[in-house]
Amino acid sequence: YFKQGRGQIHYVAIFSPGGDFVEAMKIGQMIRKLELSTRGPSRFKGQKPDCNTRFSDLISSPKNKSNCICASAGFMIYVGGADRHAGHLTIHRPRYASDAFGTLAPAMAKMKTDEMNGMAVSYMKEMEIPSQIIEEVMAVPSSEGRVLDHDTVVTFLSVESPSRQEWLQNRCKAFDSKKSQKDVSDCINMAQQDLRIKAFED
Repeated sequence: YFKQGRGQIHYVAIFSPGGDFVEAMKIGQMIRKLELSTRGPSRFKGQKPDCNTRFSDLISSPKNKSNCICASAGFMIYVGGADRHAGHLTIHRPRYASDAFGTLAPAMAKMKTDEMNGMAVSYMKEMEIPSQIIEEVMAVPSSEGRVLDHDTVVTFLSVESPSRQEWLQNRCKAFDSKKSQKDVSDCINMAQQDLRIKAFED
């Protein structure tokens, strides 16, 4: 699908209750490498998650309405987006999917847990997630799920990564009072498209 798009595919919709954290982080890193955006369920403050078409470029909603969620490992995939848009995200710290984890000696289990948690923290830092959100993710037991505060999602997790945002603004002279908003917007859109095509070619 991505090969057929030849760099023109620009977002991935994440509708998932979760899965394998390690694989999720690999997918997130690939999404970032390809300069793709991510989309998750939208939500107006105080309302339930909504996966109906709200973005002009959102092609589809999940076939199974119960999958109108971006949670757990799905969150890890979502934050890989170079540009992100969602209103409803559910978090918890990683867990081992294997039942064998429970048979380990406590010391070995701690070592494995520290290793997994370290990978998760390192990945979220790589994706420029604010430290307070990383701490919140790691504080939620893996047997639970916490819906992130709506304002937190909109402010920090429904935007471009900070470094990319600053680069685009500088490249397109967003702070130049002589440039119209349309010119800046057109420049940013073109720069984003060029990044995706180059990433695909690489």
